[in-house]
Amino acid sequence: MEGRPYEAPLKKSAAACVVLFTLGAFGAAGAADLPLKARPKPPPAPTWWVSGGALLWTVKSASLPPTLTTFVPGSPSAATGFGGALGIPGTVLQSPDHLNYGPFGGGRFTIGHWLESDPRFGLEADGFFLGSKSTGFSSTSDGTPPLRVPFSNVPPGAGFPLGSSSFVLADPGFAAGGQVISSSLQLWSIEGNGLYRAYAAPGLTVSVIAGLRISICGKVFRLPPPKPCCRRLARPASPPPTISRPGISSSARNWA
Repeated sequence: MEGRPYEAPLKKSAAACVVLFTLGAFGAAGAADLPLKARPKPPPAPTWWVSGGALLWTVKSASLPPTLTTFVPGSPSAATGFGGALGIPGTVLQSPDHLNYGPFGGGRFTIGHWLESDPRFGLEADGFFLGSKSTGFSSTSDGTPPLRVPFSNVPPGAGFPLGSSSFVLADPGFAAGGQVISSSLQLWSIEGNGLYRAYAAPGLTVSVIAGLRISICGKVFRLPPPKPCCRRLARPASPPPTISRPGISSSARNWA
């Protein structure tokens, strides 16, 4: 009889467990009847793409033929013709052999699109441009040091020694003159491409590209005709020559 007071709580606990188990079973059966949610579809791949960026390029310096010389007094060059002819000891080259443009700033852009009618095919446009850059050289003299423009003289010669020769640009007591050379460069390119997506898988796409590219390099080189300011007492006996070199043309005239 002493153990009977504990029977009621034990029976109540067992009944509670049976009720909870029954409710859990019904809940699981109800959850099994609910439709499963489908996994969200991945977002569609983009059909347009656009990109761009800044450019900083350098260009190989432009070579320059000899355009201006002087000579050492008393040297063989000073005693040959008017002095300053190329290839003769004592001739000193005054003009540079290269013109350096330095760095170019510019930009690049790309735009493309996969066709909605057939996403295996696409179109793309690409291009870049570089800003115009200029460089140059200049030298003037009041006669000291003397300046000469070298050239190669061919028959009949026009009063100048045949072969390597020169004419006066500046000379002490005779003429003051100078030379100015300027060069500018600009580069741009544009292309159009057709694309074919040959293989596509998660994380990997292989495309075939074919198109047409147009590149334009605009270069301007200026060598104005030298115009020495002369202090001559007489006109020259023969007209001055016309000098021709690849990429350079120049003529000169003296005034009394």
